[in-house]
Amino acid sequence: MNTLGQDKKLKSRNAIKHLLAHGQKIKEGSLLMLYIKSEETTTRIAVSVQKRNTKLAVNRNRIKRLMREAYRLNQQLLPENVAYHLFFLYLGKDIEPFDFFNTKIKKALVRLSNTELNHEQKT
Repeated sequence: MNTLGQDKKLKSRNAIKHLLAHGQKIKEGSLLMLYIKSEETTTRIAVSVQKRNTKLAVNRNRIKRLMREAYRLNQQLLPENVAYHLFFLYLGKDIEPFDFFNTKIKKALVRLSNTELNHEQKT
């Protein structure tokens, strides 16, 4: 089921600080994904848009909605046996269409899945 309820949102300040300090990065164009393995059972996400690049709050909120929806539709690409904390950060200045975010998030999640598979094979 492709839902994105409250239980899948990363809200803890401490968890976000830990993710920003120790997380690994995957960059897809103007989209940056930080990730770290979690001890929890579900993957949690947070999204952010830089105020410096996107001045109007209505535009920042639209971009965040598009990123959350793209993640919601592609979350099945992640491995089921591993939980992550994910942080999506949009670094661009323009409001891109949904297809842009859908493609970039899909590529980032596939790269994350591939790194996980490579890591399991080495061990």
